[in-house]
Amino acid sequence: MTSTCIITDSSVQFSKHTFPGRNLVFQVPFRVKFGNDFVENDPLFKVSSLPTRLEDENCTDIIAPSVQDCLEAIEFHSKTYKEIITIFMSSQLTEAFQNMELASKIKPGKISLSVIDSQTTSVGLGALVQLAAENVVKGTKFIDIERKIRGKIPKIYSQFCISNLSYLQRTNFLSKPQAMLGEMLNILPVFAFEEGRMVSVEKVKNFRLLLENYQEFVDEFNDLEQVALVQSQPPLIHETHSLREHVSSSFPGTPFIELTINLALAALFGPAAVGIFAIEGRS
Repeated sequence: MTSTCIITDSSVQFSKHTFPGRNLVFQVPFRVKFGNDFVENDPLFKVSSLPTRLEDENCTDIIAPSVQDCLEAIEFHSKTYKEIITIFMSSQLTEAFQNMELASKIKPGKISLSVIDSQTTSVGLGALVQLAAENVVKGTKFIDIERKIRGKIPKIYSQFCISNLSYLQRTNFLSKPQAMLGEMLNILPVFAFEEGRMVSVEKVKNFRLLLENYQEFVDEFNDLEQVALVQSQPPLIHETHSLREHVSSSFPGTPFIELTINLALAALFGPAAVGIFAIEGRS
């Protein structure tokens, strides 16, 4: 039995395709229903196929990993690893973290298991998973890896513009009248993650102004490890140029990563969601 592995969920996005310990990272997937079919494993299904507005609450749905899914993942990997670190998307967004927490209470008795609420998702979640994996490779003790991850969580800042308001209605972030009115007025609300909870911080009229708003967001920081933009599908190719240039000039040497929103996140927030992550410090 080898040492340690990391289990996360399929909302995770990595700023690098490969990194030390990548082979130690495993995912428990969200299930995504489109019409009558589950499409999370369909390589031909595109994020852009998701509707911009949910006319029927049942036409698109996202289902968090169940307690049984989480327990099966723990039991499977406990055959190979004696220590498991689980890092899931914010507990305020779906039931995935709570289900892993419940599964951990009935885990096999021979393993050490840590269950961490990332209080974020996407690239923020990926940064925590990558930190964990790299420290496993370095030989860092299990308890110290957990400490490093929890210490990194407050250094991850993000905002998301979610224009597909019917998706927020489905997950009870907004009421039906709020979602309908917002979409009629073409309002682009911006939400920040604060201790894992989505908080409305701004409304903009168009995506050009959104990217200007994201420039101001980035300017609040002094020492950034990386900046990442999670693009909508289809992406905002022209609008992102100024943001890319601004980060390059304001934070020389700080990587600016552009990723397309993945299926799990698009099914949760809608395919037009655009997010920015500012990860502070280099710990």
